Amino acid sequence: MHVSPVELIIYVSVVGVSGGRTWDECILRAWVVLSHAAATLGEREVVAQLDAWVQEQLRGGALIPKSPTGKVLRWVLVEQFDREAKAKL
Repeated sequence: MHVSPVELIIYVSVVGVSGGRTWDECILRAWVVLSHAAATLGEREVVAQLDAWVQEQLRGGALIPKSPTGKVLRWVLVEQFDREAKAKL
C-alpha cells in the first residue's frame, strides 16, 4: 500500500553537520517525525516508501527539539549528531 509522503510525515528539520572528512565539509542531515499512519505501516515500509520518494537513503529518527516559541533548535541537532559520530569512533 503506497501512502503519500504528506500522510507519513508530521515535521522535518534539515541541518548541515560535519561530514568528518575535512574540517570545513558540511553535509545535510534530516530529522523526521512520523505520523500515526506511518507507525501502522511499520518502519521498513515507511523507509522504503520515503526512500523511493526522496531517492536518497534515510536513516534513524529523532525528536526535533524546539524552543518554547516553536523555533527548531538546530544547534542541539548538530551537537547530537557530533556526539553520535564521536561515539562511533
